[in-house]
Amino acid sequence: MNLTQKTVKGVMWTGFSTGSTTLLNFIILAILARLLSPSDFGLMGMVMVVIGFAITIADLGLGAAIIQRQDISHEQLSTVFFLNILLGTLLCTIVYFSSGIIALFFKKYELVNLLKLISFSFIIISLSQTFRTLLQKWMNFKVLAKVEVCGIIIYGISSITFALKGFGVRSLVLGFLIRQTAETILLWFFTGFKPRLVFKLKNTKNLINFGIYVFGERIMNYFNRNLDYIIIGRFLGAEALGFYTLAYQLMLFPISKISNIFGKVTFPAFSMIQNNNEKIKKGYLKVVKYISLVTFPMMAGLFAVAPEFITSIYGAKWYPTILILQILCLIGALQSIGSMVGTVLYAKGRSDIAFKWNVFVVCCTTVAFLIGVNWNIVGVAIAYAIISLILLPIIQNITNKLIDLKMKDFLIQFINQIIGAVIMLIFVLILKLLLNNYNLSQIFTLLSSILTGIIIYMIIILLKDKRVIIEGMEILQIYEE
Repeated sequence: MNLTQKTVKGVMWTGFSTGSTTLLNFIILAILARLLSPSDFGLMGMVMVVIGFAITIADLGLGAAIIQRQDISHEQLSTVFFLNILLGTLLCTIVYFSSGIIALFFKKYELVNLLKLISFSFIIISLSQTFRTLLQKWMNFKVLAKVEVCGIIIYGISSITFALKGFGVRSLVLGFLIRQTAETILLWFFTGFKPRLVFKLKNTKNLINFGIYVFGERIMNYFNRNLDYIIIGRFLGAEALGFYTLAYQLMLFPISKISNIFGKVTFPAFSMIQNNNEKIKKGYLKVVKYISLVTFPMMAGLFAVAPEFITSIYGAKWYPTILILQILCLIGALQSIGSMVGTVLYAKGRSDIAFKWNVFVVCCTTVAFLIGVNWNIVGVAIAYAIISLILLPIIQNITNKLIDLKMKDFLIQFINQIIGAVIMLIFVLILKLLLNNYNLSQIFTLLSSILTGIIIYMIIILLKDKRVIIEGMEILQIYEE
């Protein structure tokens, strides 16, 4: 297969994985939200802040370096494999013995045992990192899709079972550990790569030189994405963080998954053509266009039906989540098109720009969140939206210049999607007002609004941009080949 065919098939398989895991995660989250309390989710949010950070830095950015570099030897891969295990063991030790300090920071003693238990996930994950990276580099997304779907199914079964047996927040931790173990075993089985007993750091110097900036960028980006969790957990407590966590997951999970569909595939694809700006530019514009084609109406629709969605699916106890979710929907739309910036920077070998930018972003968001927390979780959400509106155009302009892309050509990709999303939003809000006059159930109003929104948006897009259908048919033809 040529690069185009590999990319299309990769998007299809990643899309299948993303769609399946998103649906399954939604179902699992809905069940767990009724079995567990907001405080349980808040505690898990605190745990995942720590765990997510450690996972982010676990491979020193060497995974991205393996994908970006085109000449990787078996000896280098083996060295990276054992280096990952060493780092995983080190992180496990650090988190295990610092659990008391972390719990003291959040003022939650319950975190001690949870952190000690989940710290072993670092060793488990380190065993699979090289295998996952190689599948992505080889663009073998079929295997990755199967592994990820199996993982979320195993997580759902195990976490729900533990929750039913009264394990509380521990059911989320145990489910996470079981999922990572299962995925590691599957990746070892399907990849076929066998590491040799080799450990020569000198031979990985070129990988480390690139990866060190990726490592730094990931640290900064992680703090940027979790500063709101840290500040809310520290100053407002577990219950407030529980409400915010649910809203953030509902917004970010589908958005990040949709972006990952393209990000996972385009990074190795763009890396193969890293010296051809014209091809990267053409591919990049298509990618952001298709992402916004899905995410813009999704966020507009979620904003419109948030009250019915939260109360009917998760229950009345989650009512404070509604306004937070509506504010975060704006951030979701912005982040969905900005998510591909890092892919271009990495493919062009400019991980240094990504690192420096995220240092700047962390400084800005820290100030914004510390100001916003004075107005509770709503203030934090509003601060997040404002800072996102200010910063996104800046990094987008930097990225555009790197591939000789004019801002005008970039923005024109979103005109029809914005028009369609706004008109859809207006129609859905009007429909809700009409249905509320008849005192119908929230579930009926929710389903009717979703169906109406989909139909209205599709009609507008078809009228405004028929080329989408033609391009879609061409993609399907490539996939069938």
